[in-house]
Amino acid sequence: MMNIEETAVNHGSFKTLVAAVRAADLVGNLTSQGPFTVFAPMDDAFGKLPEGTEDTLVKPENKEKLTSILTYHVIMDKIVSTDLSDGMKAIR
Repeated sequence: MMNIEETAVNHGSFKTLVAAVRAADLVGNLTSQGPFTVFAPMDDAFGKLPEGTEDTLVKPENKEKLTSILTYHVIMDKIVSTDLSDGMKAIR
């Protein structure tokens, strides 16, 4: 079974996310034992950010902010789409 990083790399639409995870040194977290769920934004979503945002966030001096943003997208539980209905919210 592939881990989260391997799945994102193999999918091909998460290049920006993978680069951000690596910049934040979170690869180890995403390859560790779960369960956890990642609400992973695709490259198209990152493309909608204001110009320069990605480049700024991956700078070493912004690692804490980048880590905060990325970990906001992680829930320490296994959640699948069939568990959800309109209007539901995941509690962190």
